[in-house]
Amino acid sequence: MSPITTDLPKFINDDPTAIAKEIAAYYQEKAGKQLYPGQVEQLLIDLIAYRESMARAAFNDAGRQNLVAFARAPMLDYLGELVGVTRLSAQRATGKVKLTFPALASDSGMTQVILPVGSKIAGNANVQFQTTAELVATLNAGKQEFTMDVEATVRGDIGNGFQPADLNQLVDDPGVKVDVVGVGVTAGGIDVEDDERLRERIRLAPESFSVAGSVAAYRHHALSATQGVLDVAVVSASNLGKIAPPGDPVQPGEVRLFPLFRGNQPGAGQLDQVKSACSADRVRPLTDKVTVAQPPSFEFQVTAKLQLYAGSDSQQTLQAANASLDAYLAGRADKLGCDIVPSQLVAALSVPGVYQVTLSQPAAAVVVPYFGWSHCTARDIQLDAADLDGVDHD
Repeated sequence: MSPITTDLPKFINDDPTAIAKEIAAYYQEKAGKQLYPGQVEQLLIDLIAYRESMARAAFNDAGRQNLVAFARAPMLDYLGELVGVTRLSAQRATGKVKLTFPALASDSGMTQVILPVGSKIAGNANVQFQTTAELVATLNAGKQEFTMDVEATVRGDIGNGFQPADLNQLVDDPGVKVDVVGVGVTAGGIDVEDDERLRERIRLAPESFSVAGSVAAYRHHALSATQGVLDVAVVSASNLGKIAPPGDPVQPGEVRLFPLFRGNQPGAGQLDQVKSACSADRVRPLTDKVTVAQPPSFEFQVTAKLQLYAGSDSQQTLQAANASLDAYLAGRADKLGCDIVPSQLVAALSVPGVYQVTLSQPAAAVVVPYFGWSHCTARDIQLDAADLDGVDHD
């Protein structure tokens, strides 16, 4: 978006001071007398001007809802419909559980146990999981184990991250004791697409009207595959740059996509989901071969010592420096091609109370290609105790 369009547009002046002057001038012209502060008429004009400014502000906001750059839900959704873009809905987290059924001689002598679709498995107070298929278990002389797919009963990332030990109990009683344990960690839950991501896809939508294979068109289709895609790089033989991607060399006619998921950890089938969305006959040119790969990680650690001003609260300053570094790293965690720049890390750690930052790692800037993901794996931020009180505020 150009700098011109970042300014909040106003269709009509809603400044209460200007409105009050306008009304006062009109009153003085019609009444034929001068108004002074404190007069009843002036106080009444100020009240009218304030109410008028509120109405005009609402008018301006309504007008901005017709502009993609400033619209909010649901108006942004209506603007998206004009170019064939709809908000991606939330997805359920999925996982697997292992069910162990008892031998025939145990419990009540039942010979068959049926678990219907949707049988509940406890997760926590907020989220339960349910089976996605029916299971018919015929009991015999020994114990039997079955592995089943489960999904969260609610949509969103609230269902992610459940450990095997968290899924340990059938909520619905099948009539026999069934031991339950998770297999792996639940993943794949995604919240409904937010306004900013939808806004970007609406801007990219006109590129998708052509199947000429532009970079923006592939970005649009990759982002539309699932809202789990935070960013995507489109690599071809013509835009490789100085650093080539890992793996086999990119061949002419090949389009290699690097979709970034949260933590650069795509869930099961998510890379295939992006590939399918970008390989459809009405999406890619006939001569393009689309491949999808995980972005290469460029890992680094942050090691620094902070020298404080005399009188600064050491613990509060250290906490503020870590929070500032967290915000800096979080702002780059969902983007590709972010270079590792020591001076930017120093700036992030230079919160009020810090006199000087001595950065040991990273020692030099690292240029990250546009398809790479820079990732901080560890940090060690300490106070320089020897010089802690050596520098005065003045």
